[in-house]
Amino acid sequence: MEAQNNPGGKTELGMIELLRKNYPLAEQLLLEVYSTDSSFVYALRPLAYLYSKQKRFDDALRFARKALAVDSSYATDNLMGWVLTTGDLDIDRGLLFAKKALDSKPDAWLRLLEVNPFYAIPEHTLGLAYLQKGEFEQAVQYLQKAAEFGPGRQAINKE
Repeated sequence: MEAQNNPGGKTELGMIELLRKNYPLAEQLLLEVYSTDSSFVYALRPLAYLYSKQKRFDDALRFARKALAVDSSYATDNLMGWVLTTGDLDIDRGLLFAKKALDSKPDAWLRLLEVNPFYAIPEHTLGLAYLQKGEFEQAVQYLQKAAEFGPGRQAINKE
């Protein structure tokens, strides 16, 4: 299979397995890419996300930091905010990263979201951070905004 012979293709296969919640295979594929190119951000970000889904927050933070060292895009800032917040590692710093991501979303963000409904949504990260801080009005504001953009938004908006 040609996809398995290049880092981008293997990363895509890893992300597919991540979406299928086949975490062991996703991890294997993404770590294979990482072992050949430790600065390939498109493998680093999914690894951080994978580990956060598994509640392995030390590993998630390690890979989020590696991603941030090679890529300071809004997606990486949002990921760092997500890991810090969901791991209850440093909610205030998580908020700062998520706000930075929100402020630097690319103009083409909505089109990117149409192609990939799991694309980073800073409003979701901000909502979670405010929720964990007990600031419920702020949390609701951001989570409602995220619901307009996020996966399943059609079902949410119909209610």
